[in-house]
Amino acid sequence: MDFLENARFYEKLAEKSLSFFKKNFRSAGYWYSSAADYYRIGGDKEKFINLKNLALKYFLSLLEEPKERSIVDRAGQIYLWVSYVHRALGNLNEHRNFLIKAAKTFALQAKNLKGDKTSLEAMINYYNAANCYRIIGDRSRAEENYKNALRVYYQKGRSKGIEFSPVLLASCHYRLGDIKKAVEILEKESKKQNLPPLVFSNINLILGCYYLEEGEEEEARKHFEEARIPPDTEKLSAPELVTQALCQLMLNNAENAAGLAEVSIRLSSKIRDYNLRQLIQEIGELVIGLVKGQERKIEELMESLTWQHMELPLYDALNIITKKQSQ
Repeated sequence: MDFLENARFYEKLAEKSLSFFKKNFRSAGYWYSSAADYYRIGGDKEKFINLKNLALKYFLSLLEEPKERSIVDRAGQIYLWVSYVHRALGNLNEHRNFLIKAAKTFALQAKNLKGDKTSLEAMINYYNAANCYRIIGDRSRAEENYKNALRVYYQKGRSKGIEFSPVLLASCHYRLGDIKKAVEILEKESKKQNLPPLVFSNINLILGCYYLEEGEEEEARKHFEEARIPPDTEKLSAPELVTQALCQLMLNNAENAAGLAEVSIRLSSKIRDYNLRQLIQEIGELVIGLVKGQERKIEELMESLTWQHMELPLYDALNIITKKQSQ
Protein backbone atom coordinates (compact mmCIF):
# COMPACT_ATOMS: atom_id res chain seq x y z
CA MET A 1 0.00 0.00 0.00
CA ASP A 2 1.22 3.50 -0.86
CA PHE A 3 0.86 5.31 2.48
CA LEU A 4 1.15 8.77 0.94
CA GLU A 5 -1.52 7.93 -1.63
CA ASN A 6 -3.80 6.79 1.18
CA ALA A 7 -2.97 9.92 3.16
CA ARG A 8 -4.05 12.10 0.24
CA PHE A 9 -7.23 10.04 -0.18
CA TYR A 10 -8.30 10.55 3.47
CA GLU A 11 -7.24 14.21 3.35
CA LYS A 12 -9.64 14.69 0.41
CA LEU A 13 -12.40 12.96 2.41
CA ALA A 14 -11.79 15.48 5.21
CA GLU A 15 -11.96 18.39 2.78
CA LYS A 16 -15.16 16.97 1.28
CA SER A 17 -16.65 16.84 4.79
CA LEU A 18 -16.19 20.61 4.99
CA SER A 19 -18.10 21.41 1.79
CA PHE A 20 -20.66 24.22 1.94
CA PHE A 21 -23.62 21.85 2.24
CA LYS A 22 -22.11 19.39 4.76
CA LYS A 23 -19.87 21.16 7.28
CA ASN A 24 -19.40 17.87 9.12
CA PHE A 25 -16.67 18.78 11.63
CA ARG A 26 -16.75 15.34 13.23
CA SER A 27 -15.94 13.59 9.94
CA ALA A 28 -13.39 16.27 9.04
CA GLY A 29 -11.52 15.73 12.31
CA TYR A 30 -11.64 11.96 11.95
CA TRP A 31 -10.33 11.91 8.38
CA TYR A 32 -7.68 14.59 8.96
CA SER A 33 -6.39 12.53 11.89
CA SER A 34 -6.42 9.35 9.77
CA ALA A 35 -4.64 11.10 6.89
CA ALA A 36 -2.04 12.42 9.35
CA ASP A 37 -1.28 8.87 10.52
CA TYR A 38 -0.60 7.75 6.96
CA TYR A 39 1.59 10.80 6.29
CA ARG A 40 3.63 9.91 9.38
CA ILE A 41 4.10 6.29 8.28
CA GLY A 42 4.98 7.61 4.80
CA GLY A 43 7.65 9.86 6.33
CA ASP A 44 6.04 13.32 5.90
CA LYS A 45 6.35 14.69 9.44
CA GLU A 46 5.28 18.24 8.54
CA LYS A 47 1.97 17.09 7.01
CA PHE A 48 1.47 14.78 9.99
CA ILE A 49 1.72 17.67 12.47
CA ASN A 50 -0.36 20.06 10.34
CA LEU A 51 -3.22 17.61 9.84
CA LYS A 52 -3.26 16.44 13.46
CA ASN A 53 -3.63 20.09 14.48
CA LEU A 54 -6.48 20.50 11.99
CA ALA A 55 -8.14 17.40 13.43
CA LEU A 56 -7.77 18.86 16.92
CA LYS A 57 -9.33 22.15 15.76
CA TYR A 58 -12.45 20.46 14.35
CA PHE A 59 -12.91 18.05 17.25
CA LEU A 60 -12.64 20.88 19.79
CA SER A 61 -15.06 23.03 17.79
CA LEU A 62 -17.66 20.26 18.21
CA LEU A 63 -17.25 20.37 21.98
CA GLU A 64 -17.73 24.15 21.96
CA GLU A 65 -21.07 23.95 20.12
CA PRO A 66 -24.35 24.37 22.04
CA LYS A 67 -24.99 21.15 23.94
CA GLU A 68 -27.62 19.68 21.65
CA ARG A 69 -28.55 16.07 22.36
CA SER A 70 -26.61 14.79 19.33
CA ILE A 71 -23.41 16.46 20.60
CA VAL A 72 -23.88 15.21 24.16
CA ASP A 73 -24.48 11.65 22.95
CA ARG A 74 -21.14 11.53 21.14
CA ALA A 75 -19.06 13.67 23.50
CA GLY A 76 -17.27 10.66 25.02
CA GLN A 77 -16.05 9.53 21.61
CA ILE A 78 -14.90 13.05 20.72
CA TYR A 79 -13.02 13.43 24.03
CA LEU A 80 -11.34 10.08 23.28
CA TRP A 81 -10.30 11.18 19.80
CA VAL A 82 -9.02 14.54 21.12
CA SER A 83 -6.94 12.69 23.72
CA TYR A 84 -5.21 10.63 21.03
CA VAL A 85 -4.53 13.64 18.83
CA HIS A 86 -2.81 15.23 21.84
CA ARG A 87 -0.84 12.04 22.41
CA ALA A 88 0.28 11.96 18.77
CA LEU A 89 1.43 15.58 19.10
CA GLY A 90 3.33 14.78 22.31
CA ASN A 91 0.93 16.63 24.65
CA LEU A 92 0.82 13.90 27.27
CA ASN A 93 -0.88 15.89 30.05
CA GLU A 94 -3.71 16.84 27.70
CA HIS A 95 -3.88 13.24 26.49
CA ARG A 96 -4.49 12.11 30.07
CA ASN A 97 -6.93 14.94 30.87
CA PHE A 98 -9.14 14.21 27.87
CA LEU A 99 -9.03 10.47 28.52
CA ILE A 100 -10.42 11.15 31.99
CA LYS A 101 -13.15 13.35 30.47
CA ALA A 102 -13.96 10.59 27.98
CA ALA A 103 -14.13 7.96 30.72
CA LYS A 104 -16.44 10.06 32.91
CA THR A 105 -18.68 10.89 29.93
CA PHE A 106 -18.97 7.27 28.77
CA ALA A 107 -19.81 6.13 32.32
CA LEU A 108 -22.41 8.89 32.79
CA GLN A 109 -24.04 8.10 29.44
CA ALA A 110 -24.23 4.42 30.40
CA LYS A 111 -25.76 5.25 33.78
CA ASN A 112 -28.40 7.49 32.19
CA LEU A 113 -29.58 4.86 29.71
CA LYS A 114 -32.79 3.31 30.95
CA GLY A 115 -34.75 0.27 29.85
CA ASP A 116 -33.94 -3.04 28.24
CA LYS A 117 -33.78 -1.66 24.70
CA THR A 118 -30.72 0.46 25.49
CA SER A 119 -28.89 -2.15 27.55
CA LEU A 120 -26.43 -3.03 24.77
CA GLU A 121 -25.58 0.65 24.34
CA ALA A 122 -25.10 0.96 28.11
CA MET A 123 -22.79 -2.05 28.12
CA ILE A 124 -20.65 -0.56 25.32
CA ASN A 125 -20.42 2.80 27.12
CA TYR A 126 -19.26 1.15 30.35
CA TYR A 127 -16.78 -0.90 28.31
CA ASN A 128 -15.39 2.26 26.69
CA ALA A 129 -15.15 4.02 30.06
CA ALA A 130 -13.21 1.06 31.42
CA ASN A 131 -10.83 1.13 28.43
CA CYS A 132 -10.06 4.80 29.05
CA TYR A 133 -9.37 4.23 32.75
CA ARG A 134 -7.21 1.22 31.89
CA ILE A 135 -5.01 3.32 29.59
CA ILE A 136 -4.36 5.98 32.23
CA GLY A 137 -3.54 3.28 34.78
CA ASP A 138 -6.60 3.70 37.02
CA ARG A 139 -7.06 0.00 37.60
CA SER A 140 -9.84 0.21 40.19
CA ARG A 141 -12.09 2.41 38.04
CA ALA A 142 -11.34 0.28 34.97
CA GLU A 143 -12.40 -2.86 36.85
CA GLU A 144 -15.50 -1.11 38.21
CA ASN A 145 -16.66 -0.20 34.70
CA TYR A 146 -15.91 -3.60 33.15
CA LYS A 147 -17.96 -5.11 36.00
CA ASN A 148 -20.74 -2.61 35.31
CA ALA A 149 -20.74 -3.70 31.66
CA LEU A 150 -21.05 -7.33 32.74
CA ARG A 151 -23.77 -6.45 35.26
CA VAL A 152 -25.85 -4.91 32.46
CA TYR A 153 -25.49 -8.12 30.47
CA TYR A 154 -26.26 -10.54 33.28
CA GLN A 155 -29.16 -8.49 34.69
CA LYS A 156 -30.77 -7.09 31.54
CA GLY A 157 -29.46 -9.09 28.65
CA ARG A 158 -29.21 -12.80 29.24
CA SER A 159 -32.49 -13.11 31.12
CA LYS A 160 -34.48 -11.06 28.60
CA GLY A 161 -33.08 -12.49 25.37
CA ILE A 162 -31.40 -9.27 24.24
CA GLU A 163 -28.71 -9.84 21.62
CA PHE A 164 -25.20 -9.12 22.92
CA SER A 165 -21.92 -9.86 21.17
CA PRO A 166 -20.36 -12.88 22.91
CA VAL A 167 -16.97 -11.58 21.79
CA LEU A 168 -17.60 -8.29 23.61
CA LEU A 169 -18.73 -10.22 26.67
CA ALA A 170 -15.56 -12.36 26.54
CA SER A 171 -13.44 -9.24 26.12
CA CYS A 172 -14.84 -7.77 29.37
CA HIS A 173 -13.81 -10.91 31.24
CA TYR A 174 -10.42 -10.95 29.48
CA ARG A 175 -9.70 -7.33 30.42
CA LEU A 176 -10.65 -8.12 34.01
CA GLY A 177 -7.95 -10.82 33.94
CA ASP A 178 -10.41 -13.74 33.88
CA ILE A 179 -9.07 -15.37 30.71
CA LYS A 180 -10.58 -18.75 31.59
CA LYS A 181 -14.10 -17.27 31.58
CA ALA A 182 -13.40 -15.47 28.31
CA VAL A 183 -12.24 -18.75 26.78
CA GLU A 184 -15.30 -20.59 28.13
CA ILE A 185 -17.66 -18.07 26.48
CA LEU A 186 -15.95 -18.21 23.10
CA GLU A 187 -15.52 -22.01 23.15
CA LYS A 188 -19.28 -22.31 23.61
CA GLU A 189 -19.96 -19.80 20.85
CA SER A 190 -17.54 -21.47 18.41
CA LYS A 191 -19.55 -24.70 18.59
CA LYS A 192 -22.76 -23.09 17.35
CA GLN A 193 -24.05 -24.23 13.99
CA ASN A 194 -24.22 -22.02 10.89
CA LEU A 195 -22.04 -19.17 12.12
CA PRO A 196 -21.00 -16.86 9.25
CA PRO A 197 -17.43 -17.75 8.12
CA LEU A 198 -15.98 -14.39 9.19
CA VAL A 199 -17.59 -14.58 12.66
CA PHE A 200 -16.40 -18.17 13.09
CA SER A 201 -12.86 -17.26 12.01
CA ASN A 202 -12.66 -14.22 14.28
CA ILE A 203 -13.89 -16.19 17.28
CA ASN A 204 -11.25 -18.87 16.73
CA LEU A 205 -8.54 -16.29 16.08
CA ILE A 206 -9.32 -14.52 19.38
CA LEU A 207 -9.60 -17.86 21.19
CA GLY A 208 -6.17 -18.84 19.88
CA CYS A 209 -4.74 -15.58 21.16
CA TYR A 210 -6.33 -16.05 24.60
CA TYR A 211 -4.83 -19.54 24.81
CA LEU A 212 -1.43 -18.08 23.92
CA GLU A 213 -1.79 -15.68 26.86
CA GLU A 214 -2.38 -18.74 29.05
CA GLY A 215 0.73 -20.44 27.63
CA GLU A 216 -1.34 -23.22 26.03
CA GLU A 217 0.35 -23.24 22.65
CA GLU A 218 -1.16 -26.50 21.38
CA GLU A 219 -4.70 -25.29 22.05
CA ALA A 220 -3.83 -21.96 20.45
CA ARG A 221 -2.55 -23.67 17.31
CA LYS A 222 -5.68 -25.82 17.12
CA HIS A 223 -7.87 -22.73 17.03
CA PHE A 224 -5.67 -20.89 14.53
CA GLU A 225 -6.02 -23.92 12.25
CA GLU A 226 -9.76 -24.16 12.96
CA ALA A 227 -10.16 -20.54 11.89
CA ARG A 228 -8.98 -21.25 8.37
CA ILE A 229 -11.44 -20.90 5.51
CA PRO A 230 -10.76 -22.99 2.36
CA PRO A 231 -8.05 -21.01 0.54
CA ASP A 232 -10.05 -19.89 -2.50
CA THR A 233 -8.90 -16.28 -2.40
CA GLU A 234 -11.11 -15.27 -5.32
CA LYS A 235 -14.19 -15.94 -3.21
CA LEU A 236 -13.01 -14.53 0.12
CA SER A 237 -13.81 -10.95 1.08
CA ALA A 238 -11.15 -8.51 2.28
CA PRO A 239 -12.17 -8.89 5.97
CA GLU A 240 -12.06 -12.70 5.66
CA LEU A 241 -8.66 -12.55 3.96
CA VAL A 242 -7.08 -10.33 6.60
CA THR A 243 -8.33 -12.67 9.34
CA GLN A 244 -6.76 -15.56 7.43
CA ALA A 245 -3.53 -13.58 7.18
CA LEU A 246 -3.43 -13.17 10.96
CA CYS A 247 -4.05 -16.91 11.45
CA GLN A 248 -1.30 -17.84 8.99
CA LEU A 249 1.06 -15.48 10.79
CA MET A 250 0.34 -17.23 14.09
CA LEU A 251 0.87 -20.63 12.41
CA ASN A 252 4.35 -19.40 11.38
CA ASN A 253 3.46 -19.33 7.69
CA ALA A 254 4.96 -15.89 7.15
CA GLU A 255 4.98 -15.95 3.34
CA ASN A 256 1.32 -17.01 3.15
CA ALA A 257 0.39 -14.39 5.76
CA ALA A 258 2.04 -11.58 3.80
CA GLY A 259 0.47 -12.75 0.53
CA LEU A 260 -3.03 -12.88 2.01
CA ALA A 261 -2.52 -9.46 3.63
CA GLU A 262 -1.50 -7.95 0.29
CA VAL A 263 -4.61 -9.36 -1.42
CA SER A 264 -6.84 -8.08 1.41
CA ILE A 265 -5.36 -4.59 1.05
CA ARG A 266 -5.90 -4.64 -2.70
CA LEU A 267 -9.52 -5.80 -2.38
CA SER A 268 -10.25 -3.30 0.39
CA SER A 269 -10.13 -0.44 -2.12
CA LYS A 270 -13.57 -1.60 -3.32
CA ILE A 271 -15.15 -1.30 0.16
CA ARG A 272 -17.48 1.69 0.32
CA ASP A 273 -17.46 1.86 4.13
CA TYR A 274 -14.32 3.98 4.60
CA ASN A 275 -13.91 3.01 8.26
CA LEU A 276 -13.91 -0.70 7.39
CA ARG A 277 -11.59 -0.05 4.45
CA GLN A 278 -9.12 1.71 6.71
CA LEU A 279 -9.31 -1.05 9.34
CA ILE A 280 -8.58 -3.77 6.75
CA GLN A 281 -5.71 -1.80 5.24
CA GLU A 282 -4.06 -1.11 8.59
CA ILE A 283 -4.37 -4.69 9.85
CA GLY A 284 -3.05 -5.93 6.50
CA GLU A 285 -0.07 -3.60 6.72
CA LEU A 286 0.44 -4.65 10.34
CA VAL A 287 0.74 -8.29 9.21
CA ILE A 288 3.28 -7.31 6.55
CA GLY A 289 5.20 -5.19 9.07
CA LEU A 290 5.31 -8.12 11.52
CA VAL A 291 6.54 -10.48 8.80
CA LYS A 292 9.31 -8.06 7.85
CA GLY A 293 10.17 -7.07 11.42
CA GLN A 294 9.49 -3.37 10.80
CA GLU A 295 9.26 -2.26 14.41
CA ARG A 296 8.68 1.45 13.81
CA LYS A 297 5.94 0.78 11.28
CA ILE A 298 4.28 -1.72 13.65
CA GLU A 299 4.31 0.83 16.49
CA GLU A 300 2.78 3.56 14.29
CA LEU A 301 0.09 1.26 12.90
CA MET A 302 -0.90 0.06 16.38
CA GLU A 303 -1.14 3.67 17.57
CA SER A 304 -3.42 4.47 14.62
CA LEU A 305 -5.56 1.39 15.33
CA THR A 306 -5.76 2.30 19.03
CA TRP A 307 -7.52 5.64 18.74
CA GLN A 308 -9.96 4.34 16.16
CA HIS A 309 -10.66 0.76 17.21
CA MET A 310 -9.83 0.31 20.89
CA GLU A 311 -13.45 -0.74 21.49
CA LEU A 312 -13.16 -3.70 19.10
CA PRO A 313 -12.60 -7.03 20.89
CA LEU A 314 -10.33 -7.96 17.95
CA TYR A 315 -7.99 -5.25 19.29
CA ASP A 316 -7.07 -7.62 22.16
CA ALA A 317 -5.98 -10.24 19.62
CA LEU A 318 -3.92 -7.67 17.68
CA ASN A 319 -2.15 -6.65 20.89
CA ILE A 320 -1.36 -10.27 21.76
CA ILE A 321 -0.19 -11.05 18.21
CA THR A 322 2.03 -7.96 18.08
CA LYS A 323 3.55 -8.78 21.46
CA LYS A 324 4.20 -12.44 20.58
CA GLN A 325 5.65 -11.69 17.15
CA SER A 326 7.96 -9.01 18.53
CA GLN A 327 9.49 -11.29 21.19
